[in-house]
Amino acid sequence: TLVATGVRAYLAPMFKSASVTTRHNDAIKYHWDEAHGERTFREALETLEEARAHPSGRLGGIVMPAQADTCTPQLLVAASEAARSLGFPLQIQSGQSLPEFHEMIGRHGRTGIAFLEGLGVLGPETCLAHCVFVDRHPWVHWGVDRDLEILARTGASVAHCPTSFASRGALMHDFGSYRDAGINLSIGTD
Repeated sequence: TLVATGVRAYLAPMFKSASVTTRHNDAIKYHWDEAHGERTFREALETLEEARAHPSGRLGGIVMPAQADTCTPQLLVAASEAARSLGFPLQIQSGQSLPEFHEMIGRHGRTGIAFLEGLGVLGPETCLAHCVFVDRHPWVHWGVDRDLEILARTGASVAHCPTSFASRGALMHDFGSYRDAGINLSIGTD
């Protein structure tokens, strides 16, 4: 069906190790199923290979573990390695809410950005969706300011989705500071 439209398209089937529920955006409850994450990761890679092999030549793919906090470290590393070895871009959502920021601190002792760097996941082929709640955002009250430096040094890009955040009353604190740090930015729709 997608091919019949005549457009060039990139498929990005998401996969994750946990689903989440939230209550009034103040707490996140994780429901882990690592086997599901591994199975849907393999299925996603098959879909991407099929898209790339399509005779139209108009289909591509993006390896897309859903969110940094809903994937095991092993799944994130496997996704990154697959993206690099197969020549696909990698996209992960990170820094999209205060509860997620604090979950990553509580679970790993560091921000989501620093966590992903520690896994070796960040690089020029990596695009992080959102990155609103990074360590320098005034709402997080975190005493360290390294996230933007990490993003710039690793060459990772950020896809900022202002409309979805504005509807929730949140915003990227300072778009210019990302640019000044040398981070490649794009505008997404989420």
